Amino acid sequence: MIASRRLVLCLSCGIALTVAAIFPRGLAAQETAPAAGSERKQFTVPGEGDKKLELTAGAGSVFGKDELLLKGYVDIHYGDLRLQADNVRYVPSTKDAFAEGTVILDSGPTRLTAERVEYNLGTETGAFYGARGYAEPSFYFEAAEVRKIDQERYVIVDATFTTCTQPVPYWSFKVARGTIHIDNYAYLHHVSFKAEHVPIFYSPYLVWPIKEDRATGLLFPEFGYSHTRGFVFSNAFYWAIRRNMDATFFLDYYAKAGVGEGLEYRYVPNAGGKGQFTGAYIHDQVVDRNRYSFNLNHRQDLPSDFRLVASLNALSDFDYPLDFQRDFRASTSPVILSFVYLSRNWSNYNFNVRAERRKQLFNVTEQIFPVPPLTSSTFVTVEEPLTNLIEPSVEGRGSRQRLGHSPVYFAFETSLDNFQKATTLFETNYQRFDLFPTFSSPIKMAPWLDINPSVGLRGTYYSKKLGSIVTEDANANGIADPGEDNGLDGIPGTGDEGEGNGILDRRQEVLEDNFFRKIVQGSLEVIGPKFSRVFLTPDNHFSPAFKHTFEPRIFYLYQSKVDSPEEIIRFDEKDVLSGNLNTVTYSLTTRLFAKRPGATPGSPMAAGTQIFAPSSHPPPPVSVEGHDLPAPAANPGEQKPDLSTVEIASFSLAQSYSFLGALSSRTVPIEAGGVTVQGSCLVADGGFVESAGCQTSHFSGVDATARFNPTLFTSLDAKANYDILDQEIRSGNVTAHYRNPQWGFLDFSWYFQKPADTFNVKSSQLTLQAQTALMNRRLLLGFQGHYDLVVGELQDQRYTFGYNTQCCGFTFELLDRNYVGVSQQEFRVMVNLKGIGNVLDLNSGSSPIPGMPVTF
Repeated sequence: MIASRRLVLCLSCGIALTVAAIFPRGLAAQETAPAAGSERKQFTVPGEGDKKLELTAGAGSVFGKDELLLKGYVDIHYGDLRLQADNVRYVPSTKDAFAEGTVILDSGPTRLTAERVEYNLGTETGAFYGARGYAEPSFYFEAAEVRKIDQERYVIVDATFTTCTQPVPYWSFKVARGTIHIDNYAYLHHVSFKAEHVPIFYSPYLVWPIKEDRATGLLFPEFGYSHTRGFVFSNAFYWAIRRNMDATFFLDYYAKAGVGEGLEYRYVPNAGGKGQFTGAYIHDQVVDRNRYSFNLNHRQDLPSDFRLVASLNALSDFDYPLDFQRDFRASTSPVILSFVYLSRNWSNYNFNVRAERRKQLFNVTEQIFPVPPLTSSTFVTVEEPLTNLIEPSVEGRGSRQRLGHSPVYFAFETSLDNFQKATTLFETNYQRFDLFPTFSSPIKMAPWLDINPSVGLRGTYYSKKLGSIVTEDANANGIADPGEDNGLDGIPGTGDEGEGNGILDRRQEVLEDNFFRKIVQGSLEVIGPKFSRVFLTPDNHFSPAFKHTFEPRIFYLYQSKVDSPEEIIRFDEKDVLSGNLNTVTYSLTTRLFAKRPGATPGSPMAAGTQIFAPSSHPPPPVSVEGHDLPAPAANPGEQKPDLSTVEIASFSLAQSYSFLGALSSRTVPIEAGGVTVQGSCLVADGGFVESAGCQTSHFSGVDATARFNPTLFTSLDAKANYDILDQEIRSGNVTAHYRNPQWGFLDFSWYFQKPADTFNVKSSQLTLQAQTALMNRRLLLGFQGHYDLVVGELQDQRYTFGYNTQCCGFTFELLDRNYVGVSQQEFRVMVNLKGIGNVLDLNSGSSPIPGMPVTF
């Protein structure tokens, strides 16, 4: 928002550039005798320095002693200034020049036309009447009068500025009167903004910075409309504090929500650091509470090659971005993450100290007690926050390095953490120490065969562990039975976790008992024998050479059993290791490589063009000591682009086998009491347990993965899992991406999951996002949609329509969401002015519908 507003400064910059170019400093002239006449008369008057006044006039001109009356297309040059007019009267004694008729003045890239000009070469002051002109960047203006009153200041009267070239501009700024101080400020009176003839904005007085460097001043206001917060008027003040810091203060008025304040502060403390703080606060009258958003990002290089990275974020509530921000990703993110990292890297080691706070929303299903005369329980899905906090964490890693001259390599990772975790079931603080050393000895049996054995021991200490889950009034009889918690919902003073909320609360005990988890891990990886073949295709326009490889791989993994893994307080991936693995995975991968230009997207080589085009004419002979040598056979200007080997396609098949429990299962019907029911499968140590209602296999399903990346702008990825028991594809997904710098982009994804038993739900979803620009990039079309193939409904759709004219652009967006628990329709209209930025942002729509209770 700040960047777009700052473009408004170009309005005043355009004024300054124009008047500065019209009146170059230091002009002077000396009288001389006129040159010998002809029909077109010319003569030169010496000036100051290297400048000289050159005059050309037509027949009828009078070169008197006291004044020069120039007629018939007068052309005057003075330095880089050129003045053309129908008539010019020049007084040598006072150095006054009066031009009228069709007056055209050119100075550098700026052109100005006027009906009449009065200018004094000695004092370098003057006035232009009925002026029209052009100034960078792309500003056109008209003024009844432009007057230079001294070396630094100019006065404009009845001026209009725009970037439009239409006879009636689509938009324009009107200034009744203004004083412009070069490289300082413009003081403008009665400023109005019009869309064609319709007035939109008016200010009786404005002060604008017109410095080429950053300058303190007001930014152009923005207007908008929000369905939930009403009419929006936003204004900002920019403060250039020092060369290494600046700040922007925001004041936003919402018709329904009230007045909000904001600040963006940017700073560069030294050459190795930079940071930015962004904050906003409002007492939201719609919900009658204080709401805010704060963000601080900082990066700093420290002595001894240490590096500090910090990102601190805070929100009053998860709905704040949805109500007050237009960033779709920010408004839908369920996570508030803050972290501070202090790190240092050596050749083989890495050291990190970090602190992290993560607050995340989860959907939690709670049971509501039946209230007479109702007899059935009701379940409601609500969003509950979960907070994970690390303060602090110390981590060290050592990459694989050789132990002396032995064939053994050593690597390790270790960490010491202090955690705080709060969920709907418990809140606790505990510590964890983890150490994981590994030893490996890669063996190169042959160029086509690699063997990598590895062994490691992971030890993890926990200061606390989880106990049993306690359910209040488990049998819903209204009595505190033995073993139940003493607190009952709705009974005051019983200590119920959620007393009086109408929900059957649960809590989990956290025991003060520390324990040690130990996992012994061993693995053996065999890659090969590898097969490959190279195909030379010098006439192929895509690549002059291809390489095709086959790569079989066997990976064996053993992990010892972990006692009571359910007692571990899970925080990250280190805590979910349950152990008890004895599996072998075998796979076959085939890859296709090609020689392709090593270029980045958007470069000429990436677009397929030739950087060094051969000349259409042979080079001339070279003469050495009077003898002609033949021209070289090849044009030295013709160079082939550098080629690099890239993987453009791959396909792999993989399957695992467990020596312990089953990896695959499916339910089968069974008879119970003369009734046929669907069986169920249980999971125990090592995998699924086979029973009368469950068929199992020690083999897993077959995973297939395919990738195709022919260019830097195109990619296709596909994955699928084949169920060996049901003999069908159980799940899969396909994603495709296409980027074209000229036409736009296309993203497609398809995901499907078939239920493994009656308790799972089938899902199949399509997502499409596309955008293109047509009519020489004037017309913008975009679509984003999410389609549920099971329900047969387009649940999430966004349409974008944009049109750009020569001087402004219009964008219209329509958003429609319709899925379980959410029904939201919203439209958005934006107007962007060339050289100014966004000046209008209107959005309206219905609010999301909260989740409704579901009765079972």
